[in-house]
Amino acid sequence: MQIAIVDDRAEDREELSVCLENYMKRHQLDYTLTEFEDGENFLKAAAQVNFQLVFMDIYMENMDGIEAARRLRQKNRLCKTMSLS
Repeated sequence: MQIAIVDDRAEDREELSVCLENYMKRHQLDYTLTEFEDGENFLKAAAQVNFQLVFMDIYMENMDGIEAARRLRQKNRLCKTMSLS
């Protein structure tokens, strides 16, 4: 499973990353976790990688999480997004 965390705060990305890693290991699930600090870089990567699950911060500089999620859903309707605030 391809998972992305998109958040401009490194501390928040790290905290969520640790939680996800613990969960995935406990349930013996195969995954790849990629972190992004803004929506623009995430969308560039999402054009190449098929993310199945995205944790998206709503409040980010330049492009907020709502706009990034909207653009992602235009290209990949199967991806599940969860807003973080």
